[in-house]
Amino acid sequence: MRKPQDGIHRRFPSADVRFFHVCCFWVVLAVFCLQDSTIAQTIEDPGPRPGLWNRLSGDISVVMTDAAGFFPAPLHFGSCEWGAAGIGFGIIVLAGTQDEAIRRLASRNRPSGTSSTVLSIGRHYGSMMDAQIFSAAIYAVGLFGDDDGVRLTGRMLTEGLVLAGATRFIVGVAVGRNRPFTGRDPWTFVPAGWKEERNSFPSAHAAGACVVSTILSDRIGHPVATGLLFAMAAVTGISRISDDQHWFSDVVAGSALGILAGRYVISRERARKESSPDNGSGLHVIPSPDRLTLRYDF
Repeated sequence: MRKPQDGIHRRFPSADVRFFHVCCFWVVLAVFCLQDSTIAQTIEDPGPRPGLWNRLSGDISVVMTDAAGFFPAPLHFGSCEWGAAGIGFGIIVLAGTQDEAIRRLASRNRPSGTSSTVLSIGRHYGSMMDAQIFSAAIYAVGLFGDDDGVRLTGRMLTEGLVLAGATRFIVGVAVGRNRPFTGRDPWTFVPAGWKEERNSFPSAHAAGACVVSTILSDRIGHPVATGLLFAMAAVTGISRISDDQHWFSDVVAGSALGILAGRYVISRERARKESSPDNGSGLHVIPSPDRLTLRYDF
């Protein structure tokens, strides 16, 4: 494998500085979530409180049930859904025609100073690992603190990241697109293999950032927060191109995947609120301490 081309190496902040940046950013997001859910909870009648295990097992059931509907969804697409998918595919292909031009533009504009700091925050904002850790932390605060709003926010974030991350892994292995720093052209593919340098499409960071932005913007419900969240998602995409880790079309595809996963989680949660207490018809996965039970409600 060739080394990254001249000028592609990036100078990243120290580990301590990176840790400080990401912690500060996620603390701000957590404050938004806590504030929003606390306000929401004060106007709702909580009713009888289930035990901790019941709440945890119920959330696991929700995630597994939603996943069971997410992955086979294309098998049930109608003409409208396939039309939308075709338009999305066309946009990604169109973006691909600009991959090399945008890479050259990024290589001529090296980040420094404040811009470098902002990009370093964007890298962590879209990191699947960082996002999962803090989503799990938000969920744990809600679970053990007996706050349904915070717990729901953490569960929705975790679910969206799992769905987007799993889809990205499957597509990345199947497509096998070479990353820009390998020196190959953007239309070089080596399918059905797993190597980091052939794991470019779609961008996991862009997907993770858009999952977080989509779900938190819905939970917070404020236009300023929505603007800031999606601005950070854009910064994440720019950072991946600037670091020579992804082509422009990788970022476009990853962003679309993240928004799709986030909207799916939101729509499923709204459907549960509008349906009967037993969550309506469909396949449900119900965990218990010693078994998993599959139930289909008609």
